[in-house]
Amino acid sequence: YWTGRRHFPIPYPMLRIFLYILSAIAFYFISLQVRPYLGDSLAVILPINSLILLTYIIFIYVFERKTIHSILNN
Repeated sequence: YWTGRRHFPIPYPMLRIFLYILSAIAFYFISLQVRPYLGDSLAVILPINSLILLTYIIFIYVFERKTIHSILNN
């Protein structure tokens, strides 16, 4: 990244990338913290983890809404 930035500068949205990675890690730790309260039943664990994943997808959609709509409209 640093060498490429010097010779071929590309304006990567570093803050946005960092926010996505940080939020993914946060949602992962949330799922780890919730797990002991759910017991050992897969019928309970999978829907809760799916809900956490869906929340992350909605989080990404909120930040990328304009880009997604511009891609779908073309």
